[in-house]
Amino acid sequence: MLSIDALQVQSRIHALSFDVRAGELFALIGPNGAGKSSALKALAQLLPHQGRVLLQGEDLAAMAPAQRARRLAYLAQGDAVAWPLAVRDFVALGRIPHQRRWGPRVLGAADNAAIDAALAAMHLSAMQQRSLDQLSGGERARARLARALAVEAPLLLADEPVSALDPFHQLSVMELLRAQCNAGRAVVVVLHDLTLASRFCDRVLLLDQGRAVACGAPRSVLTPAHLQNVYQVQAMHGEHESQGYVVPWRCQPPPAV
Repeated sequence: MLSIDALQVQSRIHALSFDVRAGELFALIGPNGAGKSSALKALAQLLPHQGRVLLQGEDLAAMAPAQRARRLAYLAQGDAVAWPLAVRDFVALGRIPHQRRWGPRVLGAADNAAIDAALAAMHLSAMQQRSLDQLSGGERARARLARALAVEAPLLLADEPVSALDPFHQLSVMELLRAQCNAGRAVVVVLHDLTLASRFCDRVLLLDQGRAVACGAPRSVLTPAHLQNVYQVQAMHGEHESQGYVVPWRCQPPPAV
């Protein structure tokens, strides 16, 4: 579905090449400054870059903006929402790519169904008439993800969608992303939480200083050697309910050369 060939962002990303298949939850992981967010922005065509990004065989850079907005949804990092909009009206912004370009924007039955589904998925139905500026940081983060879900795009790019959430909503979001993939969509997510990445993701791409260190199943990437060399940590590895997990446990800088 998504094919990236020799992606480069000046001074940030160096010749990344990988594929993301439909139905796959794919994580970009790595320490601070590794280039994860820059890579995701380049995939979304929000940063100048070299190389090609193909979605279902078509070059994203060559697509008309409206077409691209229907084909991929992008959730940026951070919580910069300060508009005094009702939550439902904010989530409805995700339907703009599906509406006509000129004239009044009217929500149809399909639009309202998508908005209702996104609100329900993020546990926001009961507060849909509240103003965004009256929500907590975690609630706003959920509203931002609901807006991205309302696009109903085949590809979702999400930059640290669980960073401001409590444990219940972290798990809820990861289960939701997993469900999106089970329904046939592709999701590329930036994560710092290695435990969530190891449990929920099909594959992970480990970045360090803008370069790919390893890409594959979490078990093959989150090895003791990679965790020590890239993250400078030692981790506990285990399995529960037939799912593997990794828990960073202590700092462990690599040995001096």
